Amino acid sequence: MNFKTGAIKSFKKEAQVKLSVLREFFNDREAVDQILSSGVNPIIYEYFEHSQPEVEGQINFGVTTLIPVKLERNIT
Repeated sequence: MNFKTGAIKSFKKEAQVKLSVLREFFNDREAVDQILSSGVNPIIYEYFEHSQPEVEGQINFGVTTLIPVKLERNIT
């Protein structure tokens, strides 16, 4: 595991979750729609998972990285 980036070198699963997938979780959906309609779809978070076989004594672990993004609506 890289402790600076949070990345797991031998991860078995990696995913990036973008704004479009999380649209319903934002209070100002109109702002989200405006951002998405401009062609921007930023990564909000990503995760890396290293799963183990389902054997007693094994433990699954993963790392989630939140990407610092400021979302603002353009008011014209």
